[in-house]
Amino acid sequence: MSSQGKAYTKEQKEFIVRLKQSYDKERAVQASVSTCSPAGRVAKGLQVSLSTVKAVMAEYHHWGSVETPSAVVRGKP
Repeated sequence: MSSQGKAYTKEQKEFIVRLKQSYDKERAVQASVSTCSPAGRVAKGLQVSLSTVKAVMAEYHHWGSVETPSAVVRGKP
């Protein structure tokens, strides 16, 4: 899933959020889980950095949803 240097699509960000939420729920329900860090587990499973997972989750918690990346205009008009 890694896309070095490119913004993630809305669908990719939503997938990260859903996976993280399911790991959080699994950790709350079960007494024994394979890892203590659901964010680290998402990062390892999707081959993205931990900071990417945390940034997507921060965006989700701040706005209540993930937004599509806006096009960045580069260069002279």
